Amino acid sequence: FFVANLAQNNSGEFIALYKCSVSGAAITCGTYIQVSSDATGTSTFNDKDYITYDPIKNQIVVTWTYFNSTGGTMLKMRVYDIKTATLGKTHNLTAMSAQGTNPVVDNNGTIYVFFEAFNGSTETISYVKFASGKLSSVKNVATINASAGNIDCGGQTEEAFSTEAFSTTHAARVVEFPAAVVD
Repeated sequence: FFVANLAQNNSGEFIALYKCSVSGAAITCGTYIQVSSDATGTSTFNDKDYITYDPIKNQIVVTWTYFNSTGGTMLKMRVYDIKTATLGKTHNLTAMSAQGTNPVVDNNGTIYVFFEAFNGSTETISYVKFASGKLSSVKNVATINASAGNIDCGGQTEEAFSTEAFSTTHAARVVEFPAAVVD
């Protein structure tokens, strides 16, 4: 099986993909495969990585959100061919403000990547389709109803991370990133 995660080395942080195996009760993962380019600093970074398996083409699809130094985001995708142990080129999925990718593969091997898109005050669940080496334009599935934003915990509006959640000095983060499956 495969695992993807945010990783870091002396050059910066990146998306890593590991091929792992199970032997008895032990899980062992090999050396990582660097999927994304290095990002450095606090204003340029990779985040929100997701993976799925394509049983039709025997490949792993890795998607992530790239935050650039100008404050914008770019959704990216890269495919790892298991048989040849090679990475395909990096695809920029959309230039619009969006994040939180979730890839799925249908029975024909078509890749759909769902994400949350932002257009002014409107948030939508959107997707792009990747088939036969071609990327579709962005399609909207639904408008997201305005949420509570960050949940108020003791009058605070600063969003919480990890163990800070539900403390009296932080608010719990509410995110509408879509999840998808193929039936």
